[in-house]
Amino acid sequence: MSDSKVLQITLTIEQEAGIRAFFAHSGWELDAEEVNSLTQTGTPTRDREDEPRRGEQSVTSAEPPVIPDDPEASQCRFCFCKPCVTHNRQMWLGRGQNPRAGNNLVRKDKYKKFWKMLNDRGAWTQPDYISKKERTLSRNCREELAITKREIMPDCVLELVRSLYPNPKGVPYMGHKWM
Repeated sequence: MSDSKVLQITLTIEQEAGIRAFFAHSGWELDAEEVNSLTQTGTPTRDREDEPRRGEQSVTSAEPPVIPDDPEASQCRFCFCKPCVTHNRQMWLGRGQNPRAGNNLVRKDKYKKFWKMLNDRGAWTQPDYISKKERTLSRNCREELAITKREIMPDCVLELVRSLYPNPKGVPYMGHKWM
């Protein structure tokens, strides 16, 4: 962190959660302190003296940050998020491209990023999603499968990413792979 800066900004809880999720997604370390006021010299004072200071070891949770839903938004019937995970277009999503053979690799990268966003929003642990996954598993899988980190990508994500990075005409989409 040789080129680091110290910034003081005022955030809402939702904004802080978004920044923490962004840093976690990017694999960056966020060295943040909560302050309640500034001293005469402009140095922030700490809310809690038991928090580690810059340079000290801090205990971080292994759990990813959960971005809270917006209670004013309507719930998506596909991803069960408020608002839909596709509602705010991300820069990494790009503008799309014409149908071509390599789009499947582009889509795979975009699906991974949406998986991370959904994970950070707690979508994979919502009761509605768990019920949907159990119904899909019982319908599609006759034998027992060991499923680890396999989740069903919501239709809202599939439709958006496939519309931006479509297959060539006549080439079907692979669908969900359980193994």
